[in-house]
Amino acid sequence: MRKSKILVIGATGGKQGSTGGQVARLLIERGLPVRAFVHHLDERANWLRSAGAELAAGDLLDYPTVRRALEGVRRAYFIYPVEDGLLDATAVFAAAARAARLELVVNVSMLDPRPDAATSRLRQHWFAEQILDWAGLNVVHLRAPPYFENVRALVAESIARQGTIYLPWGQGSAVIPLVAAADVARVAAGVLGGPNRRGQVLPFVGDLLTVEEVMQAFSRALDRPLRYVNITDDQWRSVME
Repeated sequence: MRKSKILVIGATGGKQGSTGGQVARLLIERGLPVRAFVHHLDERANWLRSAGAELAAGDLLDYPTVRRALEGVRRAYFIYPVEDGLLDATAVFAAAARAARLELVVNVSMLDPRPDAATSRLRQHWFAEQILDWAGLNVVHLRAPPYFENVRALVAESIARQGTIYLPWGQGSAVIPLVAAADVARVAAGVLGGPNRRGQVLPFVGDLLTVEEVMQAFSRALDRPLRYVNITDDQWRSVME
């Protein structure tokens, strides 16, 4: 692969695994030219510039800025946080990527997206995959379960204050598949920096832990006993809001 620019979405990272920043760093370390798509040219983006990345500021919901960010780009890493706006952002990116005639897009999706899935997020990720495919793009979909890092962020405050994990994950025997964001980033960087692939779905299979085992892992790491409390979806939504 010739060294044409690779656009990395979400390169400044965030609270949900921060794979974009890790992908950008890995590509730069391999000597590949990276254009980092960021919301603002602020302090969070300084490390990208100092590492050698070209910066492009914009909003994934704004077609003109996305289209400009893709000028001179042949490959791109697409990711969107688990929040509202996924389908709009995907449609904007897909239209811009088709106009730019990208040769490869690496898209981060959820592990088991289906149109009849039990959760709206899984259904939205299924539709997002369809949008990218319908656009005629060559897409490698990385289907990943929840990240270890995200679980830690979700429970850190209640553990610190109450020694308790509150999650709507059923009883302790429920099995939760988990991977590390770093693993997803390594695969994404490998695909983006390697030989061109034709559209594929790459599912991630990590540790299959029960809720009880997750709790025990936190207890061992902190060297103190913890308690798990199963809460309802409504309770969880209220806390998150």
